[in-house]
Amino acid sequence: MKRMLFSAQFGRHSQRVLTASLDGTACLWDVTTGTPIIEPMQHKGPINFAQFSPDGRRFVTASRDKTAQLWDSVTGHKIGEPMQHREEVYYAQFSPSGRLVVTASKDNTARLWDATTGAPIGEPMKHDGWVNSAQFSPDGNRVVTASNDNTARLWDAVTARPIGETMEHGGPVNSAQFSPNSQQVVTASNRTARLWDAATGKPIGEPMLHKKEVYSAQFSPDGRRLATASEGLDGARMGCGNRQTDRRTDAS
Repeated sequence: MKRMLFSAQFGRHSQRVLTASLDGTACLWDVTTGTPIIEPMQHKGPINFAQFSPDGRRFVTASRDKTAQLWDSVTGHKIGEPMQHREEVYYAQFSPSGRLVVTASKDNTARLWDATTGAPIGEPMKHDGWVNSAQFSPDGNRVVTASNDNTARLWDAVTARPIGETMEHGGPVNSAQFSPNSQQVVTASNRTARLWDAATGKPIGEPMLHKKEVYSAQFSPDGRRLATASEGLDGARMGCGNRQTDRRTDAS
């Protein structure tokens, strides 16, 4: 049966692949044979995203049925209760330690959860618009959220309380990512990407301008370069710090 897939991720030792599908299933596949390892894990709506835990023993799914769910990656059995939002859940991610999960939802919140039980931790991290993504810092101490309310925000990963200033754009923020050393954040929004101080939320340098919508921005593994992805002929660009280079690939 053909499936429209929204995400795919290799397991820890690259022997398994985890997929999330429009048909409401998450599946584990054998890399060598391309066959399912266990029965599909089912939600009541399409699954937007699925991710393995750092140790590979669990995974988490984020669904349009307004829940995220933890699963045992050996048996396919559910772990704990569904992590309930009021609207569609766009994204879910394990903390680097594997002890926490953060979710991002259309209900204008991100939430922290216990990755063993699925119980909520702290109060919801609130925006005034849909939360498109939520990411832990590599050191596990902070969370950054990106929202349709034209802002990204920093939060304490233990208390879920806000940190520093609100990072403001002129349009919806499509993504926000930490640098590998957890000291900076890069955001992608309406025609711009921006660097920010991850401790204070203050901008670093000038905006990196595109001609059209910027959908994502990401640091290189060494943290010295940035790659941004934009609509149509504006393509993809690479830069050092906040200085954009002339190297470009057509993304259309």
